[in-house]
Amino acid sequence: MAHGQLFRHVRTTKGTTYVHTCEESTFKEVCHLVDEQADRPFVYLDLVRLSGLPSTQVATAVAFLKEHGLIVGTSRRRLLGASEDVFLGGMGEWAALEEGIPREWCRESRTAQGTGRNSG
Repeated sequence: MAHGQLFRHVRTTKGTTYVHTCEESTFKEVCHLVDEQADRPFVYLDLVRLSGLPSTQVATAVAFLKEHGLIVGTSRRRLLGASEDVFLGGMGEWAALEEGIPREWCRESRTAQGTGRNSG
């Protein structure tokens, strides 16, 4: 992350690398869209269609949310919010990344809370 943007490094099957970015405003909108899906599984292209946002930025936001445990895979590439407030969790993870707080601390804190759709 730098200057309010996420960076996702991508390597093609041919070995070429490039970078996708995601602006904070796009990230926020993606988090809200995931929350609006409630318990309905979705694919990232659903979020692109609903928002009109650039697909690469949406894909970057979704990858970040998935990596940080805020969305989970269900079946056939479908995703689902892992908590009742993905926006709150996403912004917490964003802030932690900006501040340089280790991811392990963020993950332990979220796990200790034990709340959310998939916590039982």
